[in-house]
Amino acid sequence: MLGIIQNIVPTLVVLSVLIFIHELGHFLFAKLSGVAVEKFSLGFGPELIKFSYKGTVYALSLIPLGGFVKLAGEVLEDRKEGELKPTDYLSQSLIKRFAIIFSGPCMNYLLAFILLIIVFMSGSPSIAPVIGDIIDNFPAQEAGIIVNDRVIAVDSVEVSTWDEMRKAIGISHNEVITLQVLRGDEERSITLMPKVVSETNAFGDEIHARKIGVVPGDESVFIKYSFPDAVKEAAVSTYSITTLTYRALYRLVTGRLTPRALSGPLGIIMITNRVAKQGIVTLMQFTAFLSISLAIFNLLPIPALDGGHLFFIIFEAIFRKPVNFKLQERFAQVGFTLLMVLMLFVVWNDAINFNLIEKIKQIIPFIK
Repeated sequence: MLGIIQNIVPTLVVLSVLIFIHELGHFLFAKLSGVAVEKFSLGFGPELIKFSYKGTVYALSLIPLGGFVKLAGEVLEDRKEGELKPTDYLSQSLIKRFAIIFSGPCMNYLLAFILLIIVFMSGSPSIAPVIGDIIDNFPAQEAGIIVNDRVIAVDSVEVSTWDEMRKAIGISHNEVITLQVLRGDEERSITLMPKVVSETNAFGDEIHARKIGVVPGDESVFIKYSFPDAVKEAAVSTYSITTLTYRALYRLVTGRLTPRALSGPLGIIMITNRVAKQGIVTLMQFTAFLSISLAIFNLLPIPALDGGHLFFIIFEAIFRKPVNFKLQERFAQVGFTLLMVLMLFVVWNDAINFNLIEKIKQIIPFIK
């Protein structure tokens, strides 16, 4: 039982921070826009803490996996007399309403950006360019590269990480490349011709890559950046994560990427626990990735999510009239149902991917 709690705690902390920041974005922009906030709640289940301050009820519930901000006058039905007040959400301009909804995902992006800056300044964890294994019948074996060789340059271009080495080999215009290698205290120059191989990337696309036939070892390096460089690297990483996520979503929708690639709450618990053991910097880096993923997910045009509300606001701006409230409710019900189906699928997916069903059978023998 203690082991289970220890596995879950890092995930609860990370998700609680992400949800709090998301809802804080809605809350702050609502206040700045002059909208009354009736309730700011974090979590679900029995309320542990509840108090009122300046017209807003603040609540913390037992299970910190969710949250909401209840704005005054979100729907006309909130006003029995049918007249909206100046501090109601629906009394605000389309731009203000758009900003209030968009601020949640925006805050998740801001959190990720700040975390990544801290990560790059503290020392970004990367795989060292140290050879862990040699693949048979590839150029590295033929050229005499051995395990524990450290690559320090590719065609006179210095490399500090495995990824830098891989990219340098891939983009080199030379048919034959020269590696500067440290073998113990001795520096050697090794010339070889990379082999072009066809492989399938994470998105199911066939690509051609230049390979020398080496596998990384277990050593990690921590590269520290100055503040200006850290800001630049954080911006590049944020953009890369965003574009890769949208590419993955597109391929999921078009059937070019298997839904088995999706991970749910159980997968997040397993990965977060594993990452937390690697140190606070690695955990911050993973939290930044989750924060961006949460922002992107919330921006999907599903009525139960922020993206659905933004879609209705854009519709109102284009056609000069709001979507019928009853129709919005029906769309929201359909969206909620889709989200529940998706949740069940990813939980089942996690159970298969992490072999949890077999583990449960071992613990409870009567399950067939």
